[in-house]
Amino acid sequence: MRVSQSLRFTVLRLAVPLVTAAPLSGCGSNNASVPKDLLDAVRALNRPTGEDGGESYPSPPYGTTEGAVVQDLCFQGWNDPEKAHFDPAQMTKLCLSDFHADPDARLLLIESCAIWCVACKFEYAGSGDRPSLEQQLDARRSKGFRIMGTIFQNGAGGPAAASDAAQWASVYSLTFPFALDSDHQLGLFTSPNVAPFNMLIDTRSMKIVLELEGDEPAVLFGKVDEFLGQ
Repeated sequence: MRVSQSLRFTVLRLAVPLVTAAPLSGCGSNNASVPKDLLDAVRALNRPTGEDGGESYPSPPYGTTEGAVVQDLCFQGWNDPEKAHFDPAQMTKLCLSDFHADPDARLLLIESCAIWCVACKFEYAGSGDRPSLEQQLDARRSKGFRIMGTIFQNGAGGPAAASDAAQWASVYSLTFPFALDSDHQLGLFTSPNVAPFNMLIDTRSMKIVLELEGDEPAVLFGKVDEFLGQ
C-alpha cells in the first residue's frame, strides 16, 4: 500500500493527538476509538521499505486464524535478555517485522506465558527428557527456526509488568527475544487468559502456520520439524 502525500499529511495531523493522548504499547494494540483504516495508514508510514520503495512487510488484509497473514505486532522487550542483564531499562521495541527482515529465518514460534502458569514453566525449563525452549531453539536454529517469548499476566492474573518479564527471563536465563505483552495483544489469536499459547509463523510470508492452546510439545515441535523439513 502506497500512501499519497495528501493522505500522509492527514494521517500525521490526526495521529499526533492520538499518540499524545493515549500512547500505544505496540503497533498491534487494539483501540476501538481509532478507525482501523487510520491505524493501518499510520503503520504503513512507519513500516520499513524495500530497495525498490515497496513495503517489505506483507500488505493487509491481516487475520487471526491459521493461513492468514499476521499483522506487524510490536512489543517492548529484549533481543537477548541475558546480554541486557534482564534490565527493564534496556528494553527496546521488538516487532514481527524484525523476523520477516531476517534473511536466515524461516519459522517463528511466538510463545505467550503468564507467571501463574505451571505448564509454561515446564515449557521454558524442560523436564525429564523434555528439552527446554532454549534447547529446542539451539537444535533447529541453523534451519531457520526462531523463538520470541512473551508474558501477559502476573501471578495474580493482572497485566504483567516489566519487573515480571525481568523475573521470568532471569529465572530461565533466556537469550532469545522476550517481550512484555501487558495489553495481551496475542489475545487476538486465542481464548482469554489461556497460557501457554503458541503460534508458528512462516517468516517469509508472515502467514500463521499453527495456533496451539495449552502445552502440547509433541504437536508443536512435530509441526516445527515438518515445516523445517520441507
